[in-house]
Amino acid sequence: MSAVSRLSQFAALGKDTLIGMAGRGELDARFIWLAAKGATRYVGKVMAGQVASEDDATNAASACSSCPDRHERHTTQGGKAITIGYCGPKEEAGKTCGCLTFVTVNGLVRPAGKTLVSGETCTQEKWRT
Repeated sequence: MSAVSRLSQFAALGKDTLIGMAGRGELDARFIWLAAKGATRYVGKVMAGQVASEDDATNAASACSSCPDRHERHTTQGGKAITIGYCGPKEEAGKTCGCLTFVTVNGLVRPAGKTLVSGETCTQEKWRT
């Protein structure tokens, strides 16, 4: 699956999840803005051809999914268990950036957001795409 297809798939997944969470009062309005802002940034990079290699993206997502500073949101969609992973709950200098970094669907970790594009670096320098 191409990076553009993958990003589109996760954008749709994220949109539905965000709308559901906002509707249930589980998501503060500022997070909706941050998600939209982040999605715009990453879509722009992909459209400009700044796509991480499959290996780099997978390795980065794997590192993020096992990081003790990650922040996860759990949900289900279409009967599938989904975990949306962020680099911490917010930006914290030298420790976390707050970006979307992985999505786990039925136990399979997939790159998302920051880990899909080239030229990105882990705040803790654990990976570089």
